[in-house]
Amino acid sequence: AEKVVADGIVILQNRGYDSAGVASVNEGKLKVSKMATDYASGVDCIERISFLAKKEHKESGVAIGHTRWATCGEKTDNNAHP
Repeated sequence: AEKVVADGIVILQNRGYDSAGVASVNEGKLKVSKMATDYASGVDCIERISFLAKKEHKESGVAIGHTRWATCGEKTDNNAHP
């Protein structure tokens, strides 16, 4: 699931984004990785989440990914989806 969801996050970036995240279930445990883009430090959330999805969500059979374009609320890691 991590490859499919990582590829999907890259596709979703065309809608506009300022944060992204992935959630997966493996052996009954929920794992969530999410972050906002930080232009000042050069961290792009799509690149970082795609990397993390393939590393930290490996072996999961169920996963979801999402991007967020902040129209309300701050652009922060806590406000990132999912």
